[in-house]
Amino acid sequence: MVELNQSCPCKSGSKYRDCCLPLKGLPEFLVKSGMCNEFTIYAERYTLNTILKKSKEFKAYFISERSKIAKPVIWGVDPTLSTNMRTGEIQGLLNLIIIKKSPISLDDAFDVAHELRHLLLAQQGFPKASITDLGLKIGFDTAFAAILLNSIMDPLVNSGLTQFGFDLWGYFDKASREQRIVKEQGLREPLQNKDRYLELLFYIQKALDFELANTQSSRLSDDFMDWYKMMYPNTVREATEIINEIKSLGFDTPDKARIILTKIVNQFNLNNIIIIS
Repeated sequence: MVELNQSCPCKSGSKYRDCCLPLKGLPEFLVKSGMCNEFTIYAERYTLNTILKKSKEFKAYFISERSKIAKPVIWGVDPTLSTNMRTGEIQGLLNLIIIKKSPISLDDAFDVAHELRHLLLAQQGFPKASITDLGLKIGFDTAFAAILLNSIMDPLVNSGLTQFGFDLWGYFDKASREQRIVKEQGLREPLQNKDRYLELLFYIQKALDFELANTQSSRLSDDFMDWYKMMYPNTVREATEIINEIKSLGFDTPDKARIILTKIVNQFNLNNIIIIS
């Protein structure tokens, strides 16, 4: 047990009573609620120390944008996290950023800026997606809701990082290398039901990210995109129709994003499964 006058274990340099004492029950609550398997709190400055010192892009972003996030941001480590990092919210009072390790390495500077911008867009009223009780009963989960939401929100988030000099092709190629390993071991067409939806959502996001990176520097073709089109031609054909509609309407405002996500839910016949709010 940490004594009140001891240094806080979050590495802030403050005494425990003046730092993380009010958050004493938070890690246990998050684990019990299923948001993570572990949650060890670390101070923001300790967590971001390396990338603030070594990434000029992240430092510029942090100075410009961090103060715009109104709610407190709590950083916590869960080494079992399946993704590199993700955001969450506690009863509209606290923002969470769950990471795999602290301090964060230079290679992950883009990802941190990405997650912070997610918090900003949520604050601006961009939509959320959740699963109904019926959806949970038949095998859909919160991860599916996040994948649906991020099919357009991730590219929108990344579009706001370009002005700070982040390398969009570096982000795209890093993801492509990891994704190809997974896809080569995954299912093949024809896909049914949930697997089909997941693959469509994956390609929608990937294609939008590809177009966004091309605004930074032109790349007429890409090995991963060419391979994917060869392996999943039906997915690409169906997703391209949705992508064209997304680009026609746009998704740069909360209302537009809500309309697009609702259209996707309707097209997938998931009205009783997904709630867009």
